[in-house]
Amino acid sequence: MNKKGAEMTIGTIIIIILALVVLAVIIYGFTTGWNNLWENIKNFGGGKVNVASVVNACQVACVSSSQYDYCTLTRKVTFDDSGAKNPDNTNPWTCKKLQDEKPNVGISCPALSVACTETPITTTTP
Repeated sequence: MNKKGAEMTIGTIIIIILALVVLAVIIYGFTTGWNNLWENIKNFGGGKVNVASVVNACQVACVSSSQYDYCTLTRKVTFDDSGAKNPDNTNPWTCKKLQDEKPNVGISCPALSVACTETPITTTTP
């Protein structure tokens, strides 16, 4: 018997497997959302510690007196490489919350800290 076309090379099998993996990633990305996919990939690797960049952003918000950025805007802060094992890595943080609950990160903005506790003034139009 002549079985010329019946054999597949290992290279062909590897290409088929890689194509199936890429197809599965594309399907997962479209069904759950690309941001969710990249967050899962980043968290799988542990994510990068970004405390210094968040502290820098909070200091900029303080210097520029941006009450919204300091008091309301939530940021995802990664304190260590443990990923989701550390509950602090999964909680959203504002600069004010970081200042109050994590004093060791070095955020201090007395002027905006007072503004964060005040009730916002709402205006009504007649």
